[in-house]
Amino acid sequence: MREGTAKEIKFESFDSLFGIPQESEQHITTMVPLEELFPYAQHPFRVLDDAKMDELV
Repeated sequence: MREGTAKEIKFESFDSLFGIPQESEQHITTMVPLEELFPYAQHPFRVLDDAKMDELV
């Protein structure tokens, strides 16, 4: 291997290689009042408050 070739290699950032938006675009927080939240009836997951849940807790 030639000496000094590693200095010539330019790497892009991980974010630019994979199209990840800049940090300022990634972290957006929205405050929603609790009164505006409601259960979604078609949600595929169910929480069963049974013996298995007690064991998990």
